[in-house]
Amino acid sequence: MTGSTHPLQTLGTLTALDAALAQLRAFMSPVAPKRVAVDEALGYVLAQDIVATTPLPSQARALRDGYALSSQSIVGASSYSPVMLMEAPLRVSVGDALPEDCDCVLEAASVDLSGPIAQVMSEAAPGEGLRRAGEDAAQGTVLLREGHQLTARDL
Repeated sequence: MTGSTHPLQTLGTLTALDAALAQLRAFMSPVAPKRVAVDEALGYVLAQDIVATTPLPSQARALRDGYALSSQSIVGASSYSPVMLMEAPLRVSVGDALPEDCDCVLEAASVDLSGPIAQVMSEAAPGEGLRRAGEDAAQGTVLLREGHQLTARDL
C-alpha cells in the first residue's frame, strides 16, 4: 500500500490518580440531607449516626408463647408438686412486653388452668423464655454510622 497516509497519532499524558480525584471533587457538592420514611429508605446513605435513644429492647419481651411469671414464685414447681397461684398468670405471645414483676416465660403446657386455682408444674430460671431490656443495645449505642448505605437488613 504505497502512497497511503495515516493520521498522526499522539499519546496524551496520563493524569495522576490524586490529581484526577481532586478535579472531580472540585465539581462535587454535598447533597442536602432529607428525611424519608423507613419503608422508602432502601439504598439511601445516612447523613448522621443512628444512636439508640433507649435500651433495645426497651423492656423485657417474650421469646416464646406461654405465661409470664416471677421465677421466684414458682421455685420447686414440678408435676409431682405443683405450685398453686392465687390468680391466673398473664398469657403472652412472642414479642409481647412483660410486666415489671415477671422475669420468665413458661410454656403453656407447664401451667394448668383447668381448675379453680392455677397450677404451675415446672420451675424456670430468671430470664428463661425472654429477651431482657437492653440485651440488643444499651442506650447511646451507635447502631449505624454516618455514610452507611441502608440495606434491607438495616431497615
